[in-house]
Amino acid sequence: MTINMVVRRAIEITDEAEDEIAALPPRFRRAMVAAIDLLEHQADVETKHRHPLAGELVLHWQVEVDAYRVYYVFDRASVTVKAVRLKGNRRTKEVFEP
Repeated sequence: MTINMVVRRAIEITDEAEDEIAALPPRFRRAMVAAIDLLEHQADVETKHRHPLAGELVLHWQVEVDAYRVYYVFDRASVTVKAVRLKGNRRTKEVFEP
C-alpha cells in the first residue's frame, strides 16, 4: 500500500517581494501569484521551471514565470519568497543577491 502525504507549507513573502509583485503588469502578476500558490505543496518538487540554484545560492530555489523569476527558500513548515525579478539575459547572480 502506498500513501502519498501532501506537505502543506505556509507561504511567507518578504516586504520587498510583495512590492515587486505589486509592481508587475496584471498579466504577469496573476501568473506569479499562481506560481507562488503552488509552492504551498510543491516547493521541493524540481521541474523544468522550478529548481534549486547552484554555487553561492545553493540553499535558494527559483521558479520561472515567463521572463520573471521567483527566488525562495523553504523548510518543513514554510516557504519564504525572497524576491521577484525580471531576469532577461543576466546571470542569476546579477539579478538576485540574498
